[in-house]
Amino acid sequence: MNKVTELGNVKWVVWLGIVSSIVGIITFLSGKNLLDFFGAKDESPTSTPYIVVIQPTPPLDNPTNTSVPLPTSIPTQEPHSNISGAWNLNFDYKGYTNSSGVFKERESTETWSINLVQSENNLNGELISVNSKYVDSCINAVIDGSINEDEITLFIRFNGSCCPNEIARIDGVIEGTSIITGQYQPAKTPSGTCTLSTGTVIGAKE
Repeated sequence: MNKVTELGNVKWVVWLGIVSSIVGIITFLSGKNLLDFFGAKDESPTSTPYIVVIQPTPPLDNPTNTSVPLPTSIPTQEPHSNISGAWNLNFDYKGYTNSSGVFKERESTETWSINLVQSENNLNGELISVNSKYVDSCINAVIDGSINEDEITLFIRFNGSCCPNEIARIDGVIEGTSIITGQYQPAKTPSGTCTLSTGTVIGAKE
């Protein structure tokens, strides 16, 4: 082979290499984004921000007050008059209650003389004397209670040797300024051999 032939063969090989390179580059670029290849960035579109609008709640047609009401105290009413002083109480008994809590009928009458001292709505006093046909009637007692407008409550707390610690009560009303009418009954079941009467009472201020 002469030199001319060899030179032609070399050129042919070079051209084949160039063509192969071009084909490879085109093939590579066909699967590649040209902008990415040349360094251009694909900017994503700017996202639109979300705007939250809070609508005010419309008022109710019939609103309900859900707040917890504060407790209210009922003030004690001032009494109409002062009942301090000596009183005579006349009892009309219908029966008595024994230590078993059993009520037994026995009609009788009795008169007490008491002294009361009033300080605002509070009452204190003592049993002065008892006029009764029963010799076993207790004559030693202290008294306490309260008055609210024309309503009166008295607790008679017996002491001494006759039925100590037994308690009776009077629940009544003041009529005018000098009359008490009400009910007399045990405040609790008596103990031992003691009995407590039940009946009505009318009192007059001396």
